[in-house]
Amino acid sequence: MTKFITASFRNAVRYASASISDIAKESGYAHVTFDKYLNERPPSRLAAVALAAALDRRAARLRKMAARLRKATDEGVS
Repeated sequence: MTKFITASFRNAVRYASASISDIAKESGYAHVTFDKYLNERPPSRLAAVALAAALDRRAARLRKMAARLRKATDEGVS
């Protein structure tokens, strides 16, 4: 079961490290659009709502990953 813990650990760390491109894509926007919102102009209301939804989805997935890791280690899997 060490492989399960290792794979879960690696997936969680990689997924937790999101780039601007990742977040933009998950929000349904191009990287360049989010880059402009970060550096040149205020984001649109729709972009803000889309980002919030993407963050909710990302948070839910991270919670599942955390639970999976806890379960694997709590069961004494090594």
